[in-house]
This record gives sequence, structure tokens and C-alpha cells, in this order.
Amino acid sequence: MLVKDTNAQRKPTELKVTKREAEYRLVSKILDEYIVFSDQQMRQIDDILLDAKTGKIKYFTVDMATDSFFSDDIRAIPVNEVHVKWSGQVISSASLTDVSSHKKYQMNSM
Repeated sequence: MLVKDTNAQRKPTELKVTKREAEYRLVSKILDEYIVFSDQQMRQIDDILLDAKTGKIKYFTVDMATDSFFSDDIRAIPVNEVHVKWSGQVISSASLTDVSSHKKYQMNSM
């Protein structure tokens, strides 16, 4: 028996963006930007963590110890709590208070 799969011949939909829109999607544009939390506090984006299987961004990391030379209080904000606006501004639905106090944001609890 031969089964013909018509779905196998379809290409994935391409994301079409302008050059200006694409610039805001570059990782180099996001790192060192500031993330604005729901309580209007800000921290600099330290790094991003990727899902090893999918390659998608899983977390944005921020250093809570802003006066320290070494990063020793890193927190991870899940990607579903972060939004990058078309203007390039990075915002989070979480408050800085929540990120600093709740265990789910601590790197060692992941």
C-alpha cells in the first residue's frame, strides 16, 4: 500500500520582516539592553538561556547585584514573562520584587 502525504511537500511559513524589524530580533541588540519590570524597575539583560532541543530562548538572565563587579546574584526570567516591543524595549510582566524574592527565578532552582 502506498500512502501519499500531501503535507510533506509543504514548506514552513517564512517570517517576513523588514531590515529595521530584523535588527530588533538580533541577540546582540538584546544583550546589555535593559528589561523594564512591571513595577517600572530596570535591570540590564545579562544573558539568554536557550532550550537545547529547540534552540528557542527559554530565559533572560539579569544580575540583581548591580553594585558588584562579579555576577553573583543571577536571576532567570522565563521567556513567557518577557516581551520585546517593536521599538526594541524589553518588558516583563513580573515585578523586580518578585524576581528578587521568589525561588522560581533563582538559577539554582532550575
